[in-house]
Amino acid sequence: MGWFVQLACCFALAWGLWWPRHTPAEAQWPKSGYRARYVFRLPDAVDECSGAVAWTDSSFLTHNDDGPAQLYEVTYNGRLVQTLPVPNAHNQDWEDLARDSAGTLFIADLGNNRNSRRNLAVYQYRPGQPAAARLPVRYADQTAWPPPRPGQNFDCEAVFYRRGHLYAVSKNRGRQTVKVYRLPTMPGDSVAPVVDSARLFYPVTGAAVSPGGGVLALVAYGMVYLYGLDSTERVLRRPLARLRFHKGGQAEAIWWRDSHRLYVANEAQRVFCFERRHGQPIE
Repeated sequence: MGWFVQLACCFALAWGLWWPRHTPAEAQWPKSGYRARYVFRLPDAVDECSGAVAWTDSSFLTHNDDGPAQLYEVTYNGRLVQTLPVPNAHNQDWEDLARDSAGTLFIADLGNNRNSRRNLAVYQYRPGQPAAARLPVRYADQTAWPPPRPGQNFDCEAVFYRRGHLYAVSKNRGRQTVKVYRLPTMPGDSVAPVVDSARLFYPVTGAAVSPGGGVLALVAYGMVYLYGLDSTERVLRRPLARLRFHKGGQAEAIWWRDSHRLYVANEAQRVFCFERRHGQPIE
C-alpha cells in the first residue's frame, strides 16, 4: 500500500498546483441556457473543414485546411452550390475565414503547428476579382522560429473581423494563454501586435462576431465561449457564456447565421446549431 499512498499524495500535490493556475478564468463563466443539435453533414468536397462564414440568407462559405485554393458555397441542408477558386492564392494551411460588411473575404493561411513558419499570410479576396491580395503576417512578439517549447504559442486557427480591423486568436499552446492579434488588412504593414489575452484551458480553433457586432464566439475542442464586446480591442474582458460541446468532436469552424443561430462544424463533416432554449436572440 505504500506505493499507492505515495502516488495519491503526488496526484493531490499536482492537482493542487494545477487548480489555482487554470481555473480562475474558467470559473468566472455564467451557466448557459443554450442547446446544440446536429443539423446536417457537409458535402464530400469539404472533407476537412477548417473555417466558415455566412454568405447569403440560405448559404455559407467554407474551405478545407489544405489542398486546392478554393472556397465552397454550401446551403444549410448540406448541398454544395458552387466551388469558388481563389486566384493567386496557395492553401498551405488555411485555418479560418472572415468577411467585412462589403463582402470582402479574409482567408487565414496561419496554420503553424511547429511555430516555425515565416510565410504566414492572409488572403484578401472578393469573389469575381481577378486575383487575391496576399498580406504577409509577422507576430510582433515572436523572435525565434520556433521558440523554446514553453513559449510555442504562435499557431492561430481563429480570425474575426470587426470595426474595420481583422484579428487572429492563438490556439493557446504552451501556457494556456489565448492571445489576440490585430492583423494587417492592407498591403505593406505585416507586423501583428498583441491587443488582448486571457487564460483558457481548451485550444481555440475558430472565431466569429455576431451580426450586430455585440458578441464574439470562440470555438474550442469541447467548448464554445461567448464574450460581450464594446468599443475597445479588449475583446476577452466580458465573458457571457461557456457552452460545453463534447459531442462536437474536433470542432474547427464557427459562424453566425443570424442573431438567433450559431453554427459549428467539425473535421468529421458534421454541423451543429446552437440556439437559446427559449428562442431569445443569442446577441
